[in-house]
Amino acid sequence: GSSEIAIETVRKLVAGRCRKVVLAVRTPANVEAVIAEFTKAGASAEAVAFDAADTAAHQALISEIFTTHGDFDCVLSAFGVLGVQEEMDDDPTMAADVAHVNFTGQVSALTACAAELTRQGHGTIVVLSSVAGERVRKDNPVYGATKAGLDAFAQGLGDRVRAAGVNVMIVTRLCAHPHDRRARGSTFRDNRRGGGIRHCRRPPQGIARCVVSRRAALGVHGTA
Repeated sequence: GSSEIAIETVRKLVAGRCRKVVLAVRTPANVEAVIAEFTKAGASAEAVAFDAADTAAHQALISEIFTTHGDFDCVLSAFGVLGVQEEMDDDPTMAADVAHVNFTGQVSALTACAAELTRQGHGTIVVLSSVAGERVRKDNPVYGATKAGLDAFAQGLGDRVRAAGVNVMIVTRLCAHPHDRRARGSTFRDNRRGGGIRHCRRPPQGIARCVVSRRAALGVHGTA
């Protein structure tokens, strides 16, 4: 995805030792400036079209990316839609569409990525989630429920792939709305034994630094 935290994280990885970046986004033209920035910084960077709702296409797309570019040390999953709960109250189809993108789309894409990382025998998946999933509230039950489901799936996936040398880190953003700057920060969980939870109450740039630092502690570097 092209989330603020995800882009900041990749920016900091490229400033380090990351030399290969593939952004899977809905509209590649929208990230041309970011791709140019990463390329200028010395990375091989490109954007590919990715439709979170088109789960039937996920496996082929992700397999093609890994086949074309080789091993990846890190996969950042950062996509989803907030939706307007008042509109979804009267439109079950809209509610189902939000759930499909935010949960089913994530399950599909993460499963495909986990399979590729398992085959290569190493790597980290970073899942950007939301505090909205920790206690689903009445103002956004659909969105919150999808994030709760995503957290649960990512935790189980992390336990499943740990033995294969793959780590899963869940970053829970401490604000439910992407433009709410009053309570920015994140908590971090990973699937290492004793990995625990780390709190990081910082703006996106600071959260990105926490992600990179935590990822380094997992022992991975080089490509994202």
